[in-house]
Amino acid sequence: ARMEVGGGVEVGDVVVASKFFPVPKSTPSRFRAGRKAVELALDASLARLGGEEGAPKCIDLYQWHFPLPYVGGLDAFGEAMAAVVDDGKVHGMGLSNYTEPEKLRRAVERLRGHGVEVAANQVKMSLMEPRKELMEACREMGVAVIAHTPLENGLLTRRLLDDEMELKSGASKTKYSPAQIAKYRPLLNLLKLIGAFNGGKTISQVALNYLVTLGAVTIAGVKTVGSARRAGDSTTRRWQRLLRRWISWQRRDRQRQLPRIIFVSCFTVL
Repeated sequence: ARMEVGGGVEVGDVVVASKFFPVPKSTPSRFRAGRKAVELALDASLARLGGEEGAPKCIDLYQWHFPLPYVGGLDAFGEAMAAVVDDGKVHGMGLSNYTEPEKLRRAVERLRGHGVEVAANQVKMSLMEPRKELMEACREMGVAVIAHTPLENGLLTRRLLDDEMELKSGASKTKYSPAQIAKYRPLLNLLKLIGAFNGGKTISQVALNYLVTLGAVTIAGVKTVGSARRAGDSTTRRWQRLLRRWISWQRRDRQRQLPRIIFVSCFTVL
């Protein structure tokens, strides 16, 4: 990844995060194991960020990407993080994809043994999968929750309702099928209604706001400046009660219960 600071945005206004992927090999010729591999991966990330004026001099948040077996394990990561924080290369460290509270607790305690505090845990989280038990565990441990895929790959936007209009107009192919449209239309219409009564907010803004009111930091995928601004303007707390009532109703009625969406993502990791 490469960041260019412009348009009045200062380096201090941007949080730069990267991840360490705990697999035995990072390239065909390089075996990845132990503390040294963590430090080498971090140095490579910093090098790719560039050394020009205005470029970041450190990574704000460096994360352990998955709870996978690794030669050296979390102990190697903890030892490396303790060293690079002291060197000023990293401000804080985090975990990623620790969705089970007990597994997260064990990881946090293990890293604390190396004098390192876990700043955040990044997990898939959305209105349809709020992970309240995990949120409570993170609050107890003082770990922030970063919600990735908060819009369910576009499902919690107006795209599905647009597809419905296209099908009615005779379109032969759309992203969402008629069955999906019938299943999720009630939820999206509710989000649309709540947004209309709260200053004309969009469906995605209402969905993001729900996670914000739970205490999560959302990272929504956006393609335009306008989308980024709308994603940031999603903090009105008045929507919270209606949304929670919706989820409770869905859980009581098994015939209408919202399914969990399984998300698989491929990352290019620095």
